[in-house]
Amino acid sequence: MNNIKQLALEVLQNNRVAVFTVAYNAEQHIEDVLNRIPKWVAEKLAEIYIIDDRSTDDTYSKA
Repeated sequence: MNNIKQLALEVLQNNRVAVFTVAYNAEQHIEDVLNRIPKWVAEKLAEIYIIDDRSTDDTYSKA
């Protein structure tokens, strides 16, 4: 696991990286999903994109 973290840090240091996630009726889970992105990764991300696939719940407002 340490090698993966080291590689990720190198990539994040030298590149602009974005995270994409697709959500459909994920109102109850989207916050937990986003909170699972480690802080050391989130601080270095260029963007986080959430693609809401026409959810019928409150996914959009929770994201």
